[in-house]
Amino acid sequence: MVRRSINAFFDRDFLRKYRRNLQRGDAIKIHYYPETDTLSIELKAGISQYTREVSEDVTLDFDESGAVIGVDIDLASGKVDLGSIEIAGLLERVAIA
Repeated sequence: MVRRSINAFFDRDFLRKYRRNLQRGDAIKIHYYPETDTLSIELKAGISQYTREVSEDVTLDFDESGAVIGVDIDLASGKVDLGSIEIAGLLERVAIA
């Protein structure tokens, strides 16, 4: 199985759009749940109104206006390198918990 960077799941326009969340004060949150091997990326705070599977084991969560607010990658350890993360081009703050 080929492991890809998490950036491989997003195109440039998608990433640029959600960098704007930082300007509005919304923090992008990344959580890994080892018990289910799920990587969850919260792009914007909100309640998911519907979910769409975009590829095998990869789903997008949408809010009421149709904006993507989250990404879930199931069986993540076989799809992405969970041992490292690269964060580039952030506008201001980074918090590591």
